[in-house]
Amino acid sequence: MAPLPTTRNTTPLPPTFSVFRVEDGGVGAGTAASFRLAVGGRARSSRVDVTEPEPGRALTDSDPEAGATRTSLVIAARCWLSLLGTGRSG
Repeated sequence: MAPLPTTRNTTPLPPTFSVFRVEDGGVGAGTAASFRLAVGGRARSSRVDVTEPEPGRALTDSDPEAGATRTSLVIAARCWLSLLGTGRSG
């Protein structure tokens, strides 16, 4: 199974995040990133380290300074796309 995507190929972050930088890695375990977070009139810089406790299924990012950890589970889904003809005349 391919490594889980992390910081380089995800949707853009909300405007409360700025100065986002991938410092190491960029896909799956071993990724390290830093950013600035502004909430409630206060801003702080943060750095997170990413591990992959369940390869191909879960990512955990940890900010040791803030004592914060978040785990994201990935659920595979199949998507079917049907294209209907749009017949043109004349």
